Amino acid sequence: QQALQATAPKPGSAAQRLHATAQQRPSPGVLEVWSISGQERLSLLMIHACGQSQLELAWPARQLGQELAELLRKIEAREPVDAELRHWFRRLGEPLLRAARRAKAGQVEVYLDGALRYLPLGLLRGPEGYLGQSVRLVQRLPEGGGGEAGAGQAGLSALRLRAFGSSQAVAGLPALP
Repeated sequence: QQALQATAPKPGSAAQRLHATAQQRPSPGVLEVWSISGQERLSLLMIHACGQSQLELAWPARQLGQELAELLRKIEAREPVDAELRHWFRRLGEPLLRAARRAKAGQVEVYLDGALRYLPLGLLRGPEGYLGQSVRLVQRLPEGGGGEAGAGQAGLSALRLRAFGSSQAVAGLPALP
């Protein structure tokens, strides 16, 4: 919390929403994971009922975006992606699963930043199977409201736009039409 308090977020900014979220702990059994992509590393802020921790992964945003774009290209072309899903599990899924187990969380709510929002997180494959088989994954929208992607019919179009699309290219991924 000291790291969060040391920053002075601008009103209405994502940092301010993250700061406010960190002040309110999730329910027992729930782990919130916020990703923050930086030029040289990916930061994961993990918040649970008993505390929080931060994990820094040496994964530059540009490299992460390129690797994700290649994974999505292969998925779209229906090429084999098992090796890539295992790679992504080792890099991202394993740390999430370890954190969930430490927090005794059966549900992981993820707020993915940048290109990571395109990652099919539940498909990441480890030695025990898919990540989505080990914990319940809920992808949340960091832009506000805390709504689940695909939740309910009211405002579904707006949620889809925020969750799945951008009219500008993001981290090596082309702009959506």
